[in-house]
Amino acid sequence: MASPVIQVFLITPGMIPMDQARAVLSSDEMERADGFIFKKHAEPWISYRAAMRMILGGMLDQSPESIAIITGAMGKPMLEKPENNFYFNLSHCDHLAIFAVSTDREIGVDLEPGIRGRELLECVDFFCHPEEIATLSSQKNLRCQQLLEIWTAKEAVLKAMGVGLFQAPESLKIRFSGTHANAHCDALLPGLSSQCIRRIEHPDLADYTAMISSANVAKLEIQHFTP
Repeated sequence: MASPVIQVFLITPGMIPMDQARAVLSSDEMERADGFIFKKHAEPWISYRAAMRMILGGMLDQSPESIAIITGAMGKPMLEKPENNFYFNLSHCDHLAIFAVSTDREIGVDLEPGIRGRELLECVDFFCHPEEIATLSSQKNLRCQQLLEIWTAKEAVLKAMGVGLFQAPESLKIRFSGTHANAHCDALLPGLSSQCIRRIEHPDLADYTAMISSANVAKLEIQHFTP
């Protein structure tokens, strides 16, 4: 039996003309886009959301602008019925986004630039479990990388669970083993034990840390988005 497949798309801003990108967004999305203070932040976000709609449109054989995306109780975007057997998640920085799609399981992704690790040095107690803090290196560069991996793994698994940061990240413990990781929680979090967290590895992610979480292991197919 073939392994389940999760499709992962790398999206760079500017690939879609801005007028075309804006035309496929919903009124709610455009309201959010117009709420950005700076154009340099708004335009990448518009590009990523438009690309997401174009990818889903191609998979569902629908026009991108016709796809009804709703928000779950805890903020996770999802498709309205009858297409709710498609699961997806988007994470982005200023210069790159990752969009993942599955047809059989909830998924969560997170993408962070390498420089983010230095920022995390100032908020260790906010998101790290005491057991994780005890294992951190005293060497600054290595400590930054460890913190970045912990943060990205927690973001991915909590997004896959549909709870996001409504669940206190410091209540989770991430245990890495090679390219995979598992999460454990001090409190009961149903479904957490089945989550498999993995690094998303690609040459164009050399300056980033990217993680994906899903129930059990699935094959990843990574490609660049092209309009």
